[in-house]
Amino acid sequence: MTERPLSASPPGGRMPWLDLFRGLAVVFMIEAHVLNTFLADGLRAGEGFSRLNYLNGLVAPAFLWIAGYLHGLGMRRSGRHPGRTLRRLAGVATLGYALHLPVAQLRAGQWAEALRIGSQVDVLQCLAFSLALLVCVQCWLGRLRMAALVAGLVLFVGAAEAVKPWQGAPVPLLAFVNATTGSLFPLWPWAGFVFAGALSGSWAARGGTAFSAVHALWPVALSLAVYGATPEPEVFSAQSASFFFERLSWVTALAWACQWLLKGWAPYWILLAGRRSLLLYAAHLILLGWLGAAGLRNLSYPGVFWAWIGVLGSVGGLAWARERWSARTPQSA
Repeated sequence: MTERPLSASPPGGRMPWLDLFRGLAVVFMIEAHVLNTFLADGLRAGEGFSRLNYLNGLVAPAFLWIAGYLHGLGMRRSGRHPGRTLRRLAGVATLGYALHLPVAQLRAGQWAEALRIGSQVDVLQCLAFSLALLVCVQCWLGRLRMAALVAGLVLFVGAAEAVKPWQGAPVPLLAFVNATTGSLFPLWPWAGFVFAGALSGSWAARGGTAFSAVHALWPVALSLAVYGATPEPEVFSAQSASFFFERLSWVTALAWACQWLLKGWAPYWILLAGRRSLLLYAAHLILLGWLGAAGLRNLSYPGVFWAWIGVLGSVGGLAWARERWSARTPQSA
């Protein structure tokens, strides 16, 4: 979820199909957060809510995969000066922690609880640290980069179930390993989506194409094969290989669909959301916090829909104003 690629720019500048994919992810991310924040409790037990939750669960894997893909496009280039990129990633991680600052616990003097909540890993921290690992691979592993990407994918996905109950580390470190401290996006297995994206981007760059059907369909085939071969499919958790491969298959199929859709459909506002995704991410969370503090809650599905439209319009207007400002002052873009 970045406003620019956090690695070398892809050939030809921006890639519209990626902006479309990321913009759609932003739109449905906001829907998911509005739904989870404001829907009345009595409406959460139905089948409709479960289906929406499943679809909304594709948003984070899409963001992580896109970030990895963008970095993968530049993996073959020299990475001798990683300082600027690492500083930007540190800023992204800091923003992630700042958006979830445990103010109430700090005010109450609940220091242990404040540490647990404040160190939980959300999607921005997962994104930043995963990309930092890719920067290290790019800088120091030379011809072993592709092998390192495969090894990283195997490590973060294959070991996720094994580290799921582990609690033998300080809370801030443990938050990156599993969900025992309440982290929604620990590196195991969520960093796997970044590494899978980087592999697709690297192969696309080798072939000289933005994203051919071949690069989209190999993870789909592999994902479905692994998912279908997974024993005891009823054991299904966010740290299982079956969870990862099923969602990877959807994400890569959606990536191909966005490239195909862009041939006849180029919606300005969704492409804008893709270009300004980090701004929209931070702005909509702040706005949701204000609305919650003002007492907005217990909405029906139609109420959630209109709240979603209102939040989209508000943060979309902010993104439009930022885009206009950048156009007038190119040096600040």
